[in-house]
Amino acid sequence: MKKKLLFILLFVVYFLNIFSSGTNNFTRNSRTTYIAYPQASAFWTGTTDGVAKTEPSLVRAADTEDGWMIFDVSGIPVGTHIDEIIFHGFVNDTSQPNWSITPLTIFPPTASANDIFTDINDEANNPFDCYHFSDEDVTFSTGWKTITLENSATVDLENSLFDEWFGFGIVCRNDDPVHWINFDGWDEVNIPYLEIITYTHIPGGNLSGILTYEDSPYVIDGDVTVQPGDNLDIEPGVKIYFSGDFSLEILGTMNTYFAINDTIVFKSLDELSLWEGIIVGNDVGVIGTLNLENVFVKNAKVGVEVIAGDAQILSTVILKDTVTVRDTTDAGIKISGVSNTTISNCEIDGYKTGIEISNSDASLSTPTVLNTRVRNSTENSRTDENIGISISGFVSATIDSCEIQDYPYGIKYVGNGSSLSSTPTIQNTRVRNSTESARDSTLITGIYIEDLETINIKADSIDNYTTGIEIINNSVSTRMESTPTVLNTRVRNSTESSRTNSYGLKTSGYVSVSVDSCEFEDYQCGIKCENSSGFISTPTVLNTRVRNSTESSRTSTKGIEISGDIAFGIASNQFIGCDSTLICRNGTNTTIQFDHNIVYETAIASGSNALYANNVDTLIIFNNTVYNFDYGLNTVSVNYCSFYNNIFWNVSNPIQSASSTLSVSYSDIDGGYTGTGNIDSDPVFASEENFDFSLQWNSPCIDTGTGTDDPDSTAADMGAIYYHQSGTPSQPTNIVAERNGNNLIISWDESGNTIYYNIYSSDDPYSGWVLEEEKIRQTSWTTDFSSDKKFYRVKAINGLP
Repeated sequence: MKKKLLFILLFVVYFLNIFSSGTNNFTRNSRTTYIAYPQASAFWTGTTDGVAKTEPSLVRAADTEDGWMIFDVSGIPVGTHIDEIIFHGFVNDTSQPNWSITPLTIFPPTASANDIFTDINDEANNPFDCYHFSDEDVTFSTGWKTITLENSATVDLENSLFDEWFGFGIVCRNDDPVHWINFDGWDEVNIPYLEIITYTHIPGGNLSGILTYEDSPYVIDGDVTVQPGDNLDIEPGVKIYFSGDFSLEILGTMNTYFAINDTIVFKSLDELSLWEGIIVGNDVGVIGTLNLENVFVKNAKVGVEVIAGDAQILSTVILKDTVTVRDTTDAGIKISGVSNTTISNCEIDGYKTGIEISNSDASLSTPTVLNTRVRNSTENSRTDENIGISISGFVSATIDSCEIQDYPYGIKYVGNGSSLSSTPTIQNTRVRNSTESARDSTLITGIYIEDLETINIKADSIDNYTTGIEIINNSVSTRMESTPTVLNTRVRNSTESSRTNSYGLKTSGYVSVSVDSCEFEDYQCGIKCENSSGFISTPTVLNTRVRNSTESSRTSTKGIEISGDIAFGIASNQFIGCDSTLICRNGTNTTIQFDHNIVYETAIASGSNALYANNVDTLIIFNNTVYNFDYGLNTVSVNYCSFYNNIFWNVSNPIQSASSTLSVSYSDIDGGYTGTGNIDSDPVFASEENFDFSLQWNSPCIDTGTGTDDPDSTAADMGAIYYHQSGTPSQPTNIVAERNGNNLIISWDESGNTIYYNIYSSDDPYSGWVLEEEKIRQTSWTTDFSSDKKFYRVKAINGLP
């Protein structure tokens, strides 16, 4: 049969010497593109209704009809590997079709209408069998359409080279008269055609020079290596496909070049297969250099592995498709040894470990991870040790402005128990986990720190982890004290009542953590510190809010739990909804200073205990406000407790003690308690119903404490919030004296800058004044009526000198 319009060979071998670095040159097969048309003969394109061939050229798919196209591929040598098929067809009429391009196994010019119709409709409804499967909307219009054929199309074309033709069906799945799609055929103006592409193949070996956009895509058919001293440069938009489990090893330098909307792609030729990944340097000490920017890496076992050397990985996506069972060693980015690698503005998705950094060398490794998102599958069956960012060894890393999502361990950082020359930092980072309650609680930790001398955790957000932050120090033999800082960080857990044994912050060992301006929310225990190292740790918690769920089904919730030898400072915090705010046990060398804290339950809970201590050495408790508890302070076997300047109000059992030495003074205790300066008076809070425990001007707790002066230089107030006094009191006005039976009532308007009033009397308005009563906390005073003539003065006073 005579062939017409058979093939146009558009591309031949390009730049045969493009990889020109002497012995590093390699042989490659260049990209070739063939153009295939239908023969200009009846029924090379056409339409059938299953009874007759209704069109010899026009391709119509509507209602009871469907069409086909076949193309002459006789000019492609048998055995040619086909990498891509692009169909170009002209739609001359259409109406929102749901349509498919389907495999065709029989030759329409000689086959019956019924056989053609059956063949092209067999796979029409299965998107995984079709070459193209699409549901169009009102925006789908007439004109040229360019479609890359998918699934088995390339393999089917390779097999059809023996028959010298390749075809497919055009099927409208709606099967009604109001949806259709029609294409021009071989005898219309706009003849359909195929671009049949064989990519540029690189068989493996040494690789250097430039990979150009014009020669792209490239197929890697073996392991390739950029040798020491060589460069490999990749132009924007280049596509690199790996045909098997092959690697790209960088022992020299590889650079990618950035252009907007021209992403460089590394992936498997077969979308379902894995390839080895990009490897920088090797384990015998050969150092490589990698610069990636605007790159997409898909389905590599390890996206980028830096064994020896440095890498700059910028604006890069590393993706592994979701699979049920993940390789136990796979990582999006893996860095080992001493490295200054920077990872910035990247996204790593679907790896068992998002980023893995390790260093067993004696020199410090200082990698940086910035503005990067690391995500895992949300499958609730993931209970093994999946880690968002894993760091181990002699590493001082900086993690800044990142997001880690759906990993049982968000960040796991294990040091080597030695000091660092710089402080690692995790800041401005959000670590989020799935809220699924079925997750194994023992494996869910937002940030896990072990055997680091110091680390800064600043301005982070940790959500839905059974343990928000855990810090462990096992370095007892070296006597290394771990002194981490947790600053301006919010740690929140699910409010589900079934969550038990959960901790906002948990430390163990010789750890002196400094917590400042943080929030821990909805944990069974907000902060837990335990130390059995034999050394006294010195943690502090300042300006922090610990709040638990109000759900009644939650039991034994704790604010801070302490055990072991710890000198703990807890100051200027809020503890809300914790059944036991402070629990300290079993520390013969334990000293707890608890001051200026606000502690309250929204309602008194039976058995709730604000402060509990058992078998500890020293408690120093002052200037706290405790409200709505069954028990206030409960001590057992405490060597010494100094308790002063506190307000314990609406507390059923304010102070309970057994086998303890207590000094209780200068405190406002509901129900009263024996001791110097103690009172039992309404503290006059600003708003009890809104849990505003600020003192009003007439509170009896103002200036009635002991010890250190308040910040306004007045005598100490009772409670956590001092009443600020400023300026000279204004003169009382509108003083009125009224007789009521045998009583004389004197009243006046409230004066500014005043905390109490004194009343004086005299028979002479110019002399002889006698103090009648002092420290009156209201704006009226009553005395017995006397018929003698008397004069009275009202004096406004505050605590300022």
